[in-house]
Amino acid sequence: IIFFSDHGTGLGERYGERNYGSFTYEETIRTFYLFIGENIQKNKISEKLHSSLDIFPTILDLADISKENVNLGTSLWKTLTNHSENEIEEKYTFSETGALHGPFPSPNKSNVFCIKNNRFKLIFCMDTEIWELYDLQSDPHEKNNVIDENLDCEQELKEKLLEWINR
Repeated sequence: IIFFSDHGTGLGERYGERNYGSFTYEETIRTFYLFIGENIQKNKISEKLHSSLDIFPTILDLADISKENVNLGTSLWKTLTNHSENEIEEKYTFSETGALHGPFPSPNKSNVFCIKNNRFKLIFCMDTEIWELYDLQSDPHEKNNVIDENLDCEQELKEKLLEWINR
């Protein structure tokens, strides 16, 4: 049995979000998965960076179905079944939205994008050309934008996010 969710909805955490999907802050993009089964390790919690794309190859592995033509996501099977001490972590995950409401509505195409690594999140609002960078370890609620601090990761994250946007 697998329980998982889509992103949440804003409850007033951010000005301008009357509905979900206006921004890519953690409170509206973070999701969870709960895997329950005979061979799945109980009470295993992961703080690693994973993508929703990891669910499908994990299901295939748990059902012992060949995934030779599946090239999206990374199976969590070894971690869930305790066959590996080294949990594989995504290097980056991406999110994007085109809100129906809010300060920058764009119901026909995405206009707010973000990239995360295991520590930082970079957000880009295409309509305003505003970049935001957050250190998720020291600022998990994304209150302190450190984009002007010239951190080493900023340029790499910008390049990867622009590649994602222009894919």
